[in-house]
Amino acid sequence: MKGPLTTEDILDALADAAVDESPPLDVLLADVKNLQREKWDWALPDRLLRRAYASLYLNLDEALTWTRTVSADHTTKYSEGEDGHEVHPRG
Repeated sequence: MKGPLTTEDILDALADAAVDESPPLDVLLADVKNLQREKWDWALPDRLLRRAYASLYLNLDEALTWTRTVSADHTTKYSEGEDGHEVHPRG
Protein backbone atom coordinates (compact mmCIF):
# COMPACT_ATOMS: atom_id res chain seq x y z
CA MET A 1 0.00 0.00 0.00
CA LYS A 2 1.35 3.43 -0.88
CA GLY A 3 0.41 6.81 0.39
CA PRO A 4 -0.06 8.34 3.80
CA LEU A 5 -1.45 6.14 6.52
CA THR A 6 -3.21 7.45 9.57
CA THR A 7 -2.61 6.24 13.09
CA GLU A 8 -6.03 4.60 12.88
CA ASP A 9 -4.95 2.67 9.75
CA ILE A 10 -1.88 1.37 11.57
CA LEU A 11 -3.87 0.42 14.67
CA ASP A 12 -6.40 -1.41 12.47
CA ALA A 13 -3.56 -3.37 10.82
CA LEU A 14 -2.18 -4.27 14.25
CA ALA A 15 -5.63 -5.39 15.39
CA ASP A 16 -5.91 -7.64 12.31
CA ALA A 17 -2.47 -9.14 13.02
CA ALA A 18 -3.32 -9.64 16.70
CA VAL A 19 -6.08 -12.16 15.99
CA ASP A 20 -3.82 -14.37 13.87
CA GLU A 21 -1.14 -16.82 14.91
CA SER A 22 2.47 -16.36 13.89
CA PRO A 23 2.91 -17.23 10.21
CA PRO A 24 5.26 -20.09 9.29
CA LEU A 25 8.81 -18.92 8.61
CA ASP A 26 8.60 -20.15 5.01
CA VAL A 27 5.67 -17.77 4.44
CA LEU A 28 7.01 -14.87 6.49
CA LEU A 29 10.44 -14.88 4.88
CA ALA A 30 9.41 -16.11 1.42
CA ASP A 31 10.44 -13.02 -0.53
CA VAL A 32 13.39 -11.92 1.59
CA LYS A 33 16.62 -11.87 -0.41
CA ASN A 34 19.23 -10.67 2.12
CA LEU A 35 19.20 -13.38 4.78
CA GLN A 36 22.94 -14.08 4.71
CA ARG A 37 24.35 -12.32 7.78
CA GLU A 38 26.82 -14.77 9.29
CA LYS A 39 30.13 -16.05 7.89
CA TRP A 40 28.89 -19.47 6.72
CA ASP A 41 25.30 -18.60 5.80
CA TRP A 42 26.12 -18.95 2.09
CA ALA A 43 26.58 -22.71 2.65
CA LEU A 44 23.17 -23.33 4.24
CA PRO A 45 20.19 -24.73 2.34
CA ASP A 46 17.45 -22.12 1.92
CA ARG A 47 15.10 -23.53 4.55
CA LEU A 48 17.86 -23.81 7.15
CA LEU A 49 19.07 -20.30 6.30
CA ARG A 50 15.58 -18.94 7.01
CA ARG A 51 15.42 -20.78 10.33
CA ALA A 52 18.89 -19.56 11.33
CA TYR A 53 17.99 -15.97 10.43
CA ALA A 54 14.73 -16.15 12.40
CA SER A 55 16.42 -17.62 15.46
CA LEU A 56 18.94 -14.78 15.55
CA TYR A 57 16.90 -11.77 14.45
CA LEU A 58 13.18 -12.44 15.00
CA ASN A 59 11.15 -12.95 18.14
CA LEU A 60 7.71 -13.73 16.77
CA ASP A 61 6.18 -14.67 20.12
CA GLU A 62 7.20 -11.35 21.66
CA ALA A 63 6.02 -9.43 18.58
CA LEU A 64 2.63 -11.14 18.67
CA THR A 65 2.27 -10.50 22.42
CA TRP A 66 3.12 -6.82 21.90
CA THR A 67 0.66 -6.56 18.99
CA ARG A 68 -2.11 -8.11 21.07
CA THR A 69 -1.39 -5.74 23.96
CA VAL A 70 -1.47 -2.67 21.72
CA SER A 71 -4.63 -3.91 20.04
CA ALA A 72 -6.36 -4.61 23.37
CA ASP A 73 -5.34 -1.20 24.73
CA HIS A 74 -6.73 0.48 21.61
CA THR A 75 -9.97 -1.51 21.79
CA THR A 76 -10.62 -0.59 25.41
CA LYS A 77 -9.58 3.04 24.93
CA TYR A 78 -11.88 3.62 21.97
CA SER A 79 -15.23 1.91 21.89
CA GLU A 80 -18.16 2.41 19.59
CA GLY A 81 -21.27 4.15 20.88
CA GLU A 82 -24.85 3.14 20.14
CA ASP A 83 -25.06 5.46 17.14
CA GLY A 84 -21.93 3.94 15.55
CA HIS A 85 -19.63 6.85 16.41
CA GLU A 86 -16.45 6.42 18.39
CA VAL A 87 -16.68 7.30 22.05
CA HIS A 88 -13.45 8.67 23.51
CA PRO A 89 -13.18 8.40 27.28
CA ARG A 90 -12.27 11.52 29.21
CA GLY A 91 -8.87 11.35 30.80
